Amino acid sequence: MSFIKKKWLFQIGGILFLFSANGQNASDDPTKLPNPNGPFGVGTTFLNFVDSTRNESFDSTKNYRNVFVKFWYPSKKSGNEGEVYLEKPSQALSIILDLFRLPKSFFDQLSSVKTHSVFNTEPSNKKKKYPLVIFQHGYSFWVNQNTILMEHLASNGFVVASISHAYETCYELDDDGKLNPFSFSNMELSKRWAEILNEDISAVVGKILETKDLEEASIYEHQLLDLTPMLQKSVYEWSADAAFVINQLEKLNKSDHLLGGKLDLEKIGAVGMSFGGAATAQWIIEDDRIKAGINMDGGIRGDLLDVPIKKTFMFMVSDNHEYLNNTYFQNAEGPSYFLKINGARHLDFCDLNVIAPEFLKPLGLAGSIEKGKMNNIINDLCLSFFQKHLTNQRIEIPQYEEVIMRQRNTE
Repeated sequence: MSFIKKKWLFQIGGILFLFSANGQNASDDPTKLPNPNGPFGVGTTFLNFVDSTRNESFDSTKNYRNVFVKFWYPSKKSGNEGEVYLEKPSQALSIILDLFRLPKSFFDQLSSVKTHSVFNTEPSNKKKKYPLVIFQHGYSFWVNQNTILMEHLASNGFVVASISHAYETCYELDDDGKLNPFSFSNMELSKRWAEILNEDISAVVGKILETKDLEEASIYEHQLLDLTPMLQKSVYEWSADAAFVINQLEKLNKSDHLLGGKLDLEKIGAVGMSFGGAATAQWIIEDDRIKAGINMDGGIRGDLLDVPIKKTFMFMVSDNHEYLNNTYFQNAEGPSYFLKINGARHLDFCDLNVIAPEFLKPLGLAGSIEKGKMNNIINDLCLSFFQKHLTNQRIEIPQYEEVIMRQRNTE
């Protein structure tokens, strides 16, 4: 593809959602992530799981589907320096820049960003076990993309597992810590990008975003699904990845792994950003083990037009997506929240709004909301939601003047 098309791909990839005050202060230094404010330290580790029941559909030379998972968990307070934001920064940056064909300066700052997470440090023993939250990344993004949120949840007593969806992410790590890249040249991936670049889709998407009437919106949403069968296939694949990870964590919890016995698998929540939000919504209607979920600025795919969400669910949207997911919120049968964040744009829902805001705003992918306030909103909303609906704490969803919240089927 030409540079222009690759650049356009990035912009579309950034908004692929359509398929689909105990706050903390953000530092003015983009190489320093905000400090997590919970009572726990934060540990991190990673694992690869091989699903011998599924062939890898993106590569016929590989027998089975590999699922890479990165964890953040409550740990004892440590004086050790946190890990770098990107594992193997120079190699990771090379992969990202090759995929997106953007100027090196766009991700230059990522190479020096440090986190507050310590690799393989001992988990905290303050509690016997901790509730689990599964995270799913945006399309072609990576497991670390919401590290600020991961560290915030872990420091407040949650284990977070971020799933890497092979070939539809930038890269993954093998067991030795080597980065394995994925490329847009992959034939199966190219089919999905061909759907994204279909000009008919842009027109349908525009109608969905402008349509308040539920019957009319449903017509356009069905059209969108009909135009993108390969992306439909992906959302089912991602849901299957998530279910498989829970199966593996049930085994891990009985092992001598450092997280063995630490997972409260009666309290599992899920959150996804962009396409990962769509996958989260699909997964929650398929898997009874998931108690509550959040979709951060991602649309709905899969079966949601015909199957209402019965679990507790929160839709979060940027201020130019007022009617995104309105159909599914109105049809939800469980306790549901719909939150529009004024001044926010799509990539304000991930770490890049802190690390590279000067690059995002000209593309319209970051909004006018102050980055520290946005991070406080995301962290507080997600934490309070899971505290309320996973751990049954008597806590209310916090209110911000930037957030317009609607509720259905709630007390």
